[in-house]
Amino acid sequence: MSINPISAVAIEPTNLTLADLLLALDQRTDLPPTKRGDLRSSVVCVAKLLGDVPARIPLDFSTIGAKLDAINPIAAGIDWKTFANIRYHFVSAVRKSRLLPGLNRPRFPQDQQQQTVQE
Repeated sequence: MSINPISAVAIEPTNLTLADLLLALDQRTDLPPTKRGDLRSSVVCVAKLLGDVPARIPLDFSTIGAKLDAINPIAAGIDWKTFANIRYHFVSAVRKSRLLPGLNRPRFPQDQQQQTVQE
């Protein structure tokens, strides 16, 4: 499997927004279209839950996490499981975007070995 390199982001990492995340996901042509769509959907859902457009929401895990923690999914009109899935896929979207390099490391040692073998 070949991975297309993502073009360099022309903004400072501290200024990244959810809109930048959506653009980075669009550039991941190595991901299947359905997966890419699911990841984009989670980003859009997070923006809606936070009550703002993606371009105005900084890509800051601590802030986003705190705001999501304060949301009651039932009051927002969604099931707890759906809410958990949105959060999970949002984190996955950030990982797959490669915008925050510290999140790209494998979660398990065997994944790291497989990644080394594939390179």
